[in-house]
Amino acid sequence: MYKLFKNSFGVENMVIRLSDGACIPFDPDNTDYQEYLKWVEEGNTPLPAEEVGAGWNCVPAREHSPKHVDLQAD
Repeated sequence: MYKLFKNSFGVENMVIRLSDGACIPFDPDNTDYQEYLKWVEEGNTPLPAEEVGAGWNCVPAREHSPKHVDLQAD
């Protein structure tokens, strides 16, 4: 299962894989993002993003792309 994530500007710019807390950027070259898109195509829906400012600790997704993201909420 996945959850959308809003950055500090209120823009959904990544998804969090809840099984391991991985932050997955919206990057078509990222294989974790490709897996997420396949999951959505299968009829699944991610949980909505929390309001801006809500903390979430996540870990980098597997490094299949040099564009992976490492965010730690304060």
